[in-house]
Amino acid sequence: MDEKNIIRMITNICKEHGQKNYIKPLEIEPRTSEGIFNWLIVVLSYQGISDDIADKYREEHGKITHRQITIRINRLDRRCNKLTNFEAFRNCGYTKGYKRESPKCNNNRMRNVCPVPTHDLRKGALNQLAYSLYFFLRDECDGNIINFIDSCFNKFSTESDELNKIKLIQKELISQFCRIHSVKDKTSNMALADFLINWDRRKIIWVKVGSSMVAIDTLVHKFMHRTGILKYYNAEHKYSTCYNKGNCYDILYDISNKINCAKINKLYPQFFPRYVQHSIWRFCSEQNSNICNSNNIDDDYPCSNEECKLYNTCDKLPLSYQ
Repeated sequence: MDEKNIIRMITNICKEHGQKNYIKPLEIEPRTSEGIFNWLIVVLSYQGISDDIADKYREEHGKITHRQITIRINRLDRRCNKLTNFEAFRNCGYTKGYKRESPKCNNNRMRNVCPVPTHDLRKGALNQLAYSLYFFLRDECDGNIINFIDSCFNKFSTESDELNKIKLIQKELISQFCRIHSVKDKTSNMALADFLINWDRRKIIWVKVGSSMVAIDTLVHKFMHRTGILKYYNAEHKYSTCYNKGNCYDILYDISNKINCAKINKLYPQFFPRYVQHSIWRFCSEQNSNICNSNNIDDDYPCSNEECKLYNTCDKLPLSYQ
């Protein structure tokens, strides 16, 4: 594996497996904090399992909405002091309980009248996420997330180096969203990238920042290991450290700088790390191209799928190599 082969391989994946209409208007109605909450809570809930499983659970058990939370909170005669504002809620601690374990929280005396457990979400962390996001939008964003995001951008308005400015804005936005319970680097990058790119195409700097965000999940990390990309960059690492300096995030950023995505679709920006990362994810994911994943490859051995178009280019390293 060398850089020339890496760029050719990833470019072909972008052309053949990338989403053809990646840039499109967001399906958010109404275009208010309520609508944005309802969109964000779905995107942020894709954590720990496949998107298909998360979608199926939501279809069977229902989804949580901004209106539901508002009604439940307004109806409270007595309320836990953790339900007063965003900072107070940070130590909620609610868990659903499994098998013989009972649900728990950090104020069990009030749990019977608490609205947090009343939503049948996949796990207690998602209940906490929903209320934390609700309070974040209400208290930290003063009910207007658009103004809040603009204020994060304005902190770096005097930065003359555009690339550095984009990185600084990214870091600020991610650090803010990671304050929400159970939101990590991957999910915040994923949600913010799509939101910034597609909310309003007239906000050019929003589009540039969103286009530069990269969401690293296990599929993308394992792909970069199996193909030999991490080995080439001398950056073998565990999945939990993908956002550390020099690891998956930085490597994909560097690769994307050498791929002109405008040649793939004239509507796309030339530098489009989010699209590059998303194309790799689609190449691997079961619900899309379903090629490079642990369902089809024994992780203890090199890939043996000779029908894969990357077979003669890829290093085919087993994951046990880590």
